[in-house]
Amino acid sequence: MMKETRKYLAGAALLSTILAMTACGSGASEPGGTAGADGQCDLKTVKLLVSSEAGSPVDTMARQVAESLKSSGFTPSVVIETRTGGSGAVAMSALVGAPADGATLYAMTRSQAVLFASGQLDSFKPDALEYLARLQDDPYAWVVQADSDFETLDDLISYAQKNPGKLNVGGFGAGSAHHLAALSIADKTDIDINWVPFDGGSEAVTALLGGFVDVANTNPGQVLEQVRAGELRVLGVASEEPVDGLPDTPTFTEAGVDYVGSHWRGVVAKAGMPTSCKELLESSLTAAYEDKGFQDLLVEQNVSPGFMPSDEFASYVLGDIEESKQLLVDAGLD
Repeated sequence: MMKETRKYLAGAALLSTILAMTACGSGASEPGGTAGADGQCDLKTVKLLVSSEAGSPVDTMARQVAESLKSSGFTPSVVIETRTGGSGAVAMSALVGAPADGATLYAMTRSQAVLFASGQLDSFKPDALEYLARLQDDPYAWVVQADSDFETLDDLISYAQKNPGKLNVGGFGAGSAHHLAALSIADKTDIDINWVPFDGGSEAVTALLGGFVDVANTNPGQVLEQVRAGELRVLGVASEEPVDGLPDTPTFTEAGVDYVGSHWRGVVAKAGMPTSCKELLESSLTAAYEDKGFQDLLVEQNVSPGFMPSDEFASYVLGDIEESKQLLVDAGLD
């Protein structure tokens, strides 16, 4: 996969410049969170950063979090702000460059754990973040156009084995979790792929619909509408059990590929905020997760329940970073 590796490394070389430029201009202008004389957190406006475009799974989750926070009694207004670029590095840099007051949050995903693992976020470390709550756990899925010659996952694998380097697989980011998952699948099936990175999952799906890639490595909720409309077909999902909304779609394991993988999403903040603000955000995010609107979203997107409280989430992310380091080594991307 030398061609693929060179593409990845070329993109990685740009991140140090991106991080430095973003950090210089990322200070928050909105009222921040402070602990008042009574010890209570005084948050007025909360900015929730998202690193992929509108319509992506993490963007949809973030917008529902904002609605569910309001529904569950969270009084500060929540504003969604999109900061694309660098597989999440731009948004992460904006978060770390903001005051540690709880007024700036980030909808983090497994892709950013992979950035830490690869060393691309060398301007700050995982302990620069406060891991408030994990909210979703979403299996990967390989998707093709409905009229594709690839009727099954086995068809696609057979083609790729006979045509090394000709299968174009699209998804979010260079060096992202989706990228790493695709390479893991390629390794397990002995195929050579060309990874085509996009700023968000929705862009990858749009490219697939336009015929610019052969297959997209995405998540079920990202494509259910197009599947139901007869535009796309899911060849396999990387869950342990079949997905409810796709009862006729096999898991990778059922299709003969020994791979299970998922994409978690949660909310983090810059470490060092007042304790009262941390406790407020943790309890509010728990209530938002339990809100009917958020639970309905999990069902609608066929996302597995994935809630983890702060301490458990922090341990989970640190473990994922260490696991991802080894996966990067195995894929030749260290």
